[in-house]
Order: sequence, then C-alpha cells, then structure tokens
Amino acid sequence: MNLNAVELLTLFTTLEQSAAGMGAHTRRIAIGHKVTVFDVQEKEIITLVLTNPRDSNPEKGFISCFSPLGRQLIGRRPGDVIDIKIFGRMAIFRVIRIEY
Repeated sequence: MNLNAVELLTLFTTLEQSAAGMGAHTRRIAIGHKVTVFDVQEKEIITLVLTNPRDSNPEKGFISCFSPLGRQLIGRRPGDVIDIKIFGRMAIFRVIRIEY
C-alpha cells in the first residue's frame, strides 16, 4: 500500500490519538473532521470540513489541510483561537466544535 503525505499524516494523527487514549472532548482537529468556527471580526459562524488537497472545494465548505486556514486548524481544540492573515487582512477565528 502506497500512501501520500496527507494520508500518512491522517493515519499517524489517528494512531497517536488512539494510543494516548484521548476521549471525544479532548481530541484535536484532523483531516476529515467537520469544524465549526466563529469569525470574530465578521461575527459569523462558519462550518467547514478539513480535507486533503484533491478533495477541497472551498465554495462548498471543504478546505484543504494545506490552505492557510487548514494548516492553522490541524491539532486545535474547541476554544482555541486562530489569528491568520487571509486575503491581506488579519482574521481571528475561535474553534467552537469538532465533529469526528
């Protein structure tokens, strides 16, 4: 079986979480998770799915794990705050919920 880098990352993240005995409320965002964030500046709730690059479709809420926001989401938990520069402006997001 040949795995690409994204598939390996997903596999290792899943194995790491299993080995650590993490429960659902202590798990971190990984590829395939549905994530709800709050855009602090726009006062807007956004739901998206973190995907591998070939499955991304930002217009439909599927963002690549290699996108600026996707990279910042990996490993985060509910309550975490992300400061990121998107399209020339600083954006602040708070992770609200993760669905596995």
